Parts: sequence; structure tokens; C-alpha cells
Amino acid sequence: MGTARGFGTFLRDQLASQLKILNDATRTLFFETQRTAQGTLIPMTPGWHVGSCDGRSCFYKEGGGGGFHCLMRVYLQHGIASVVMTNATAFDVHACLNAFDRQFLD
Repeated sequence: MGTARGFGTFLRDQLASQLKILNDATRTLFFETQRTAQGTLIPMTPGWHVGSCDGRSCFYKEGGGGGFHCLMRVYLQHGIASVVMTNATAFDVHACLNAFDRQFLD
């Protein structure tokens, strides 16, 4: 749980060259893709899910509960991050961020 300002601060820090919230080793681990016991890569890191928008890879975290829904993304290769927070569980946060992110990824 958090505020728009808090998520914004966290996401800006994820893209910064000098981190304030995590140290460099922790950030590296935070974005490291995990493997199964058999060694197969899975689309998750200790901090994020691994996904894409229009073929551009991103890391994302989604959450929600009774009456709210949130999705945040980090595009490390493009140096941008985005977040949408709603007071409605039925709101399509993926479609919203896809449309928003395309404006900055093209």
C-alpha cells in the first residue's frame, strides 16, 4: 500500500544512477530473473514480474483489493516507469498503462 507520490519516488529511484532507497547490489538482485529448481527461467524476479508492452520488455507489479487496483512498470532499457492507481477493482489497469506507455515508448 502506498501513495501516488510514494510510488513515484520509488520508481524514480529504480531508474536513478545513484540510488537512495536500495543499494546497487540489492537493485541488481531485485531485477534478477529467477529460475526453477530445474534451471528454467521464470518471468519473475525477487521484486517484479517480467512482461512486455508491444514487444518492449518491462518489469511490473500489480496489486489490489476491495475497491482498489494498482499497476506499476519499469522499462529499464528506455529509462521510464509508469504507475496507475484506481479506486475501482474492475478498471483495466493493463489497458490503461498500455495506452499511456505507448506515448513514451514510440
